[in-house]
Amino acid sequence: MDYILRQYFKIRQKRIQKVALKPLPFQQAILRSILDFNKNCLYGQSYDFINLKSYQTFQSKVPLVQYEDIVDHVNDMMQGVPSVLCSNKVNWFAKSSGTSNDRSKFIPVTIDYLKHGHLKCAWDAASIIYHEDPSAKLFKDRSLIMGGSL
Repeated sequence: MDYILRQYFKIRQKRIQKVALKPLPFQQAILRSILDFNKNCLYGQSYDFINLKSYQTFQSKVPLVQYEDIVDHVNDMMQGVPSVLCSNKVNWFAKSSGTSNDRSKFIPVTIDYLKHGHLKCAWDAASIIYHEDPSAKLFKDRSLIMGGSL
């Protein structure tokens, strides 16, 4: 099993290195994809995502916001209103563990984010560990990985 994972991680590591050498085209493609996918949600319509074709345009048209600026949108999503901040169906809300104003924040979580964000990053992290430490055996014995702060 470890041999198969190592081969898989070698392939992932090549992609990670390719992205690290020239990150801008990958970042631009991701931004275009996010804007295109979310152009019809309430937030995307209010900031004209359909016509934002570059990072510079995005930066000039979409304001930087704090959680308090969008909390009403998050609350609407928690009440089941669809397509508010994103076009994906929001299945869960993660509760933040650390805040700047002593109030917990609820972060919308979609299945797409879990598959293409969170889980992908976990596999990339394992790939980097295997690349940096060829003797690593992450999946040989039981492991406990904890996120957040203690």
